[in-house]
Amino acid sequence: MVFSWLYPKYCCGCQKEGSWLCASCQDKLTLARAKFYPLKPLNDQASVFKYQGAVKNLIYKFKYRFVREAGDILINQALKRIKTTPHLKRFFRIVGEKKAILIPISLHWYRFNWRGFNQTEIIAQALADEFGLKMDKQILLRPRLTWAQADLDRSDRQKNIQKAFKLEPYRQIKHKSFLLVDDVLTSGETIKSAAELFRKRQADWLGAFSLAG
Repeated sequence: MVFSWLYPKYCCGCQKEGSWLCASCQDKLTLARAKFYPLKPLNDQASVFKYQGAVKNLIYKFKYRFVREAGDILINQALKRIKTTPHLKRFFRIVGEKKAILIPISLHWYRFNWRGFNQTEIIAQALADEFGLKMDKQILLRPRLTWAQADLDRSDRQKNIQKAFKLEPYRQIKHKSFLLVDDVLTSGETIKSAAELFRKRQADWLGAFSLAG
């Protein structure tokens, strides 16, 4: 009681006190459009929500204010939409048929220590648990520290992310399927940079998923 008085929660959509996302705003989250032409070199991609309003604010709380509960709320809302939205149901049916391994976009160790967690690992684990899939956080590595992509324009994002990732050299990639998981997919430079490494190692099928896009 004292804690909630000192640190009240305000809805990320309407600022109503009591929770990070009130019941009314849950019903107003806008779905992202289906992607009929995925980014190269992907075979398919999907985002659940548009990156705006309450969704954008929840992700900010999750990533930069370290509010895990805000992330959990958005993940749970995403899982509900996946089960009830035709193009998202189709996407995860394909992911299951391909037996794709979920790959969270990795963080550099410095940023991981600063944040205390990798939000994409939390998202990927929730998807793995919900749909009976495997998640592997050891395949995609991030040896180079980069600026936050959200702070850069498109051309600078391309330069920023170059050579940021590498793949664990002794893992079997050839003829396997993978789903790259991120929190936000806007310009797509981060996902493309990671996906190209899997394609060079002759991955069979490559998909990308994000909470927002």
